[in-house]
Amino acid sequence: MFLQESVYTVLIDGFIEARLHMDGLDKIGAKKDAANKVARDEYSKSVAMPTFVVVDPKTRKALGRIRGMRSAQAFLEFLAMARDKAPGQTPKQPASKTGKAGEKVGKAGKPR
Repeated sequence: MFLQESVYTVLIDGFIEARLHMDGLDKIGAKKDAANKVARDEYSKSVAMPTFVVVDPKTRKALGRIRGMRSAQAFLEFLAMARDKAPGQTPKQPASKTGKAGEKVGKAGKPR
């Protein structure tokens, strides 16, 4: 889903990706795992994987969260809803350009 042009374009236009992996304690150690659990409890409020959370970088308030994989269109609607909740933002419509299922895009957002 993330490599579909419609999703990729929206993500690079105004979102900063941060990942919190909750699996693999053996790889990160107990101290890092404990810190990850604090962040998980604060933002996602769920142990479901995957959980997507949009956080306002200024207020650190969660603007939206969804659990589980979604279609590209449903994910775009989630991003638009969360962006609309950000202080000082003008509501935007989800991208109308639809990428083909499974279409991969390069770093410049162009199909490969």
